[in-house]
Amino acid sequence: MQGYYCVGGQRYPCPRNTYQPVLGATSDDACAACPLLSSSLAASPSLARCLCAAAFFMDGDERCSLCPQPGTNCSLPGATLEQLQLSYGFWRETNYSVAILP
Repeated sequence: MQGYYCVGGQRYPCPRNTYQPVLGATSDDACAACPLLSSSLAASPSLARCLCAAAFFMDGDERCSLCPQPGTNCSLPGATLEQLQLSYGFWRETNYSVAILP
């Protein structure tokens, strides 16, 4: 089960701030750390459950990067590149672009 690993027939959740996307994991080594400046609940099954702290967003390289300023609103945790909230009067070419334009 994703988010868990089994040892000796017992199932254990991966700890907070980790994720585990593989079925059939047999050790806690399968629990991968969330990127720096992000956090997750215990038993998280994917990297998508690692939420970047406020003022940061999950970039295309799966790292938490400082939100571009001026032009974005990352006041809540969990921002992603695809869903960056833009401030009024700003735009970007695509949902995968980091260049914020006035």
